[in-house]
Amino acid sequence: MFKKVLFLLLITLISCGKSFNDYPSTPIEQVNFLEHSETKTENGLTVTTSVLTIEESNKIFGVNLFEKGIQPVWVEIKNDSDYDFIFLPISIDPEFFAPNEVAFLFQSMLNGGTVHPQLSKRFNDYGYELSKINPGETNKGFVYTNYDPGIKYVNVSLFSEEQIESFVFYHIVRDSGHNIREIDFEAIYTNDKFISYKNESDFIQAIKNLPCCLNKKDNNQDKDVFPINFIFIGTDEDVFSALIRRGWDVTEPDSDFWSELDIKKYFTSPLFRTSPMENLYYFGRQQDVSLQKSRRNNIDTIRQRNEMRIWLSPLKYMGKNVWIGSTTRDIGTDVTKFGDFFTKRIDPDLNETRSYLSEDMALSQNINKIGWIKKHEQTTRQNPNINYMGQTLWSDGHVLVLYFQEIPTSMTDITFYEWDYPFSLKEPVNKNPGQVEN
Repeated sequence: MFKKVLFLLLITLISCGKSFNDYPSTPIEQVNFLEHSETKTENGLTVTTSVLTIEESNKIFGVNLFEKGIQPVWVEIKNDSDYDFIFLPISIDPEFFAPNEVAFLFQSMLNGGTVHPQLSKRFNDYGYELSKINPGETNKGFVYTNYDPGIKYVNVSLFSEEQIESFVFYHIVRDSGHNIREIDFEAIYTNDKFISYKNESDFIQAIKNLPCCLNKKDNNQDKDVFPINFIFIGTDEDVFSALIRRGWDVTEPDSDFWSELDIKKYFTSPLFRTSPMENLYYFGRQQDVSLQKSRRNNIDTIRQRNEMRIWLSPLKYMGKNVWIGSTTRDIGTDVTKFGDFFTKRIDPDLNETRSYLSEDMALSQNINKIGWIKKHEQTTRQNPNINYMGQTLWSDGHVLVLYFQEIPTSMTDITFYEWDYPFSLKEPVNKNPGQVEN
């Protein structure tokens, strides 16, 4: 046993003691990572961002940053305005890596724990250099961020003495072993299928008339699974930017087949944050978007997470889209009478799960107004609902309503719809009239 451990240690030391020639790189201009870049222009500023694939990163840097949990993001800023601007990488990732910190992860144990100077130089030369961007200048380089699977949210905030400009990008991470389902929301309904509401009473009644629950199958004949418990009002960009900023990951499509890689990630990888969710049905179709927010960065990533399924509805309120959904909280795994190996144990208190969602979204600063609609019959711990898996669930019957907007709103400025309130909330915490939609 001792000889085996010694042998493995020797192999590790040898692998960590590679020379710089063992890390050949490709000149950056020969790697086509800008082919999948995104560009936005506003107020004289042009910002381009690109998230490197694993292959591109390996070519440019000559080492596998993915194995270290690092995801390089290219940022290029052209300033055609009349003001000096500065970009702070912390706006992309509060826990980003400094170039020398990245280099140190590839230190050579055989050389006294040192980093080859040329490898360190490579990370510094390609890294984004913090400096003022004068009018007519262009600054560019990589920010070494923490790895995000599925969809990478990139927020580039630029500061001047006169103003702050923010550019938001969403990049699909395509070669990380994750399969993200893309959907065209504009193709779900034609314009003549939407029903618009401006009157609050009519809108509330329309919500109450919707089906109560998600179904296991698309024929709506199977037993109900989960009740809908939230409604989002807002554009897709406002809604999903808030969710992704708060750490929700878009999941992979559900599949009856689990590959060897899926099983390995399930048991060993803290990065398996996009694990598939079961398809459930509402409006006669499976969820348009599945999201999850892991509460552990370890092997329990998939076992302890909040889940969310969202559908675009044919309703509009105050000119904005209305999204219907259900959120649940996974608290562990269980083997049910169906024998499903990966069956999850759901927190039966849906009020607690719904409350978490309202708190989480309030912190996004994209919520302008909050309300509740009494849609379902109240159930309790003593008299719960039982879904098709035999799991008990209880709720006060209220559906959370969140109104999203682009303009940041602090928690003290959030207002409340004076509709129905949960039993645990006799009246809104804050009736500040504020600036709300007309």
